[in-house]
Amino acid sequence: MKSLIALIIAALSVPWASILVVFSGAPGVVCAFWRLIFSLLITLILLLLFGDGFKVNFKILLLTFISGFCLSIHFAFWMESLHMIPIAISTTIVDSYPLFSVILGWLFLGERFVPIQLFGGFIGFLGVVGLSFSTFKVEESFSSLGVLYALIGAVSISLYFIIGRFLRRFINTLLYTVLVYSWACIPLFAYLMFFNINFLYYNVNSWIFFIALAVVPMLLGHSMLNYALKFFSLLAVTMVTLAEPVGSAILAYILLHQRFGIATSLYMALTLTGILLTLIGERDW
Repeated sequence: MKSLIALIIAALSVPWASILVVFSGAPGVVCAFWRLIFSLLITLILLLLFGDGFKVNFKILLLTFISGFCLSIHFAFWMESLHMIPIAISTTIVDSYPLFSVILGWLFLGERFVPIQLFGGFIGFLGVVGLSFSTFKVEESFSSLGVLYALIGAVSISLYFIIGRFLRRFINTLLYTVLVYSWACIPLFAYLMFFNINFLYYNVNSWIFFIALAVVPMLLGHSMLNYALKFFSLLAVTMVTLAEPVGSAILAYILLHQRFGIATSLYMALTLTGILLTLIGERDW
């Protein structure tokens, strides 16, 4: 029940990311960097107060490094693809990672999925595809490099989740989160420095939204997903993240007055149905 509640909290929290990025007025990669930094600081304090300490070995350090690197790669490449190809194309490609998770989970973890979960994953992905193209117009031309960047974003986040699924069998959520977020900050910092991107000089409102990004979509979103990885299959956890475009569309309607039509509503319902079927399938394990 606790893990199910964690998934529900994550599903409600992750969609806030795009809205908070818009409100911050800062580039996406800057938002990604500070949401990791502030999340790391908060989680580190919680670990020192309530955790079991830093009981790690080389294997854990290596795997958390790979996981953190994959998370940073996901942020950097996906956000870069948004400037190279239409948002609809980028969103569709990057949100295909539950499909990669099925393959990788079977190959590396030996995970098996019941038919209702595979069906739920399929229709959930169809819902996201329809949602992406009904929300965003595809007008401009796009490069194959942008498609490749979005694909890298999808594969890297799949690897992030599969390593988390493996490591959560041995270490608690706080320790895993501290290690992964620590490693993830390093490549993003290097990215900011290499491209000489301003990541310090912002107004007070921007910093408030940076902190909000850390608390809501990161701690209540990603960290709750990391907690649930110990109790739910890889497919179920990654499918829950498909609630992000649905929630983002609803929040954009409420806060930014961005309207959507009946078709978009139907695609949203299809996506949520796919998520529900995937979770129902967990009962058959």
